[in-house]
Amino acid sequence: MKHYYVIGLILGWLLVGATNLYASDAVSAELFTMGMEAVEDNDCQTAIEALTDFLAQNQRYVARYPVVEVHINTHINYCKQYQEILKATGGGGKGDDWRSETTPSIQPPPKPPIISLTKLVRGMKTDAALLLETNGKTYTFTGRKYSRYSRGNKSQVDKGYPTNMPGGWQNLPSTWNSGIDAAIFFSPNGKSYFFKGNQYVRLSHITVDTGYPTRLPGGWEGLPKEWNKGINAALYFEPNGKSYFFRGNQYVRLTGTKVDAGYPANLPGGWKGLPSSFSKGIDAASSETATPIFSVAPNMFA
Repeated sequence: MKHYYVIGLILGWLLVGATNLYASDAVSAELFTMGMEAVEDNDCQTAIEALTDFLAQNQRYVARYPVVEVHINTHINYCKQYQEILKATGGGGKGDDWRSETTPSIQPPPKPPIISLTKLVRGMKTDAALLLETNGKTYTFTGRKYSRYSRGNKSQVDKGYPTNMPGGWQNLPSTWNSGIDAAIFFSPNGKSYFFKGNQYVRLSHITVDTGYPTRLPGGWEGLPKEWNKGINAALYFEPNGKSYFFRGNQYVRLTGTKVDAGYPANLPGGWKGLPSSFSKGIDAASSETATPIFSVAPNMFA
């Protein structure tokens, strides 16, 4: 059986695998805490080792939240500079006592502020996710940046990513460079669709088709009037050939481009086993073939 995924951290673990992800995050968070406490104590060797291990063990997490890597590397660099000054001045041990006892003219680097993981990623979320079947790549969008992942290398972002919009997306309106709300690869016609506010564009591979953007509902028949203001997430579910659009705590199911009778429905609806916290709304969704994956901010997957 294949593994199906939305990558954020990568946005993709099956519901069964999510428990293991949370468990590993809990262990690795201890490394982050250990490293930052060591930085505070100027125990630089411990800090470097713990923070380096954290980066190595949390490549998916760091790929999703580049600000975490920047923050950690700032403290690693501080510790390396601190160690060099210790060597140059003959200082030793931990703490700040050596500063006044050795060479006053050589000043230590300013210690960067320590920020918790929660504060670093607060408010960050994956806005959209897309498996582009024309090249087998998965894309995740967060604000004005997006990342790409190769099917054979799901553990880390492709080289050169994340990058700013529009990147490789050709003919995307410049006003869309600030980010998109939702994306879907629509297998029946081999096209992709990006949604932003009350508009959407259709793409052939990575190029926006002529005549787009256009306003919702456009070619999507039967969308509730309120949904013409925009959607939050979308996916095409191959086992039943249906598409699903999500807005707030509701979703609609479409056959082709037409909304099925009986929709919109409230979450979780027919999505069995969806955590209750996901019933408030979905930020990003996608499916390769058999298993839909959902994401909500800042760091939850089902």
